Amino acid sequence: MKQQEKVTMFVDFSHLTSYQHPDPEFIRNLVQSFNKYEPDLKRGLVKFMQRIAGGDAQSLKKSYFTLAIFNLPQITKIRELRTVNLGRLMSVTGTVTRTTDAKPELILGSFRCKECSSIVNNVEQQFKYTEPVRCSNENCHNNTEWELLNKESTMVDWQKVRVQEDSGDIPAGSMPRSLDVILRGEIVDVPKPGDKAVFTGKLVVVPDIIQLLKPGERVTSSNHDQTKMRRNEANSLDGVSGLKKIGVKDLSYKMVFIASSVMSGDTRFGFMNNQDENDNPDGEVNIEKQFTLHERHEVMRMRQEDDLYTKLARSIAPGVYGHLDVKKGILLQLFGGIQKKTKEGIKLRGDINICIVGDPATAKS
Repeated sequence: MKQQEKVTMFVDFSHLTSYQHPDPEFIRNLVQSFNKYEPDLKRGLVKFMQRIAGGDAQSLKKSYFTLAIFNLPQITKIRELRTVNLGRLMSVTGTVTRTTDAKPELILGSFRCKECSSIVNNVEQQFKYTEPVRCSNENCHNNTEWELLNKESTMVDWQKVRVQEDSGDIPAGSMPRSLDVILRGEIVDVPKPGDKAVFTGKLVVVPDIIQLLKPGERVTSSNHDQTKMRRNEANSLDGVSGLKKIGVKDLSYKMVFIASSVMSGDTRFGFMNNQDENDNPDGEVNIEKQFTLHERHEVMRMRQEDDLYTKLARSIAPGVYGHLDVKKGILLQLFGGIQKKTKEGIKLRGDINICIVGDPATAKS
């Protein structure tokens, strides 16, 4: 994404703690009640960007600015999440196992009244399609017939990723637990399956309608007539039809994490998306800068050793006897190459894949 298109302000949490706020309890209240402070923070960010833009503030009208706080001192494991964490500013860590395609999400909707053609702007959407309660025209009593104006509405990219707790965090004899994480805006498509990442944001609860369905049934969202919904209590569960067919099952809920920033699980490498394409037009990543001076000296010493290739191969899975060729293949995969980007914008992967073929129970995996 080009620099002028960025709409996210990343804030280091250590900078917030170093700021001398008049209220000594501000940082603690911000963390404990982030869900309450977030709207005010976003409004302040919008005013700040409009002041910077000056006369060009009109161009920011449809921009959806977000505030992303990162580098929290404490990281919570997925297994430790409880209802007491709802609405708090926190970081969770895990390994990405699945990602969905990037999809558009309606954030602020603009609607036209079908009866008097009045326009109602900036209708906030909260996890469901939300229409205006009533028309802005005092002489119009319409509250059900609306037309969504796509060009005037604000939409952002949206993606859901599945994060599983790390193998080291799983107690003996237990199954790994997973958590759905929602990504919006510039952090969409940043984490890839297999990446160990740290997500910073807030934990929320949403109804888990899928768990209530019988096999073959579907949940359908309807642009319902709210007046009829109030008359019929059997269909009064927030725009979800078909609940009457479900039976007398209790409505269950699940926890979802809404992330505002994503960092690599290895904090030494910082942000996953901190690589600026303008800094390196060839798309090469400077690996040397990501190691300390002592680590670089150690690598230079190792390269002078005799038969380094065989020594490194034998250091892989030392508990497995033999299979030196297989270990060499795994070693080559671990080292890989350097990802490059051509002048035409085509990305060339630097990693290689290996396929281990052999008899069962011979330590292939």
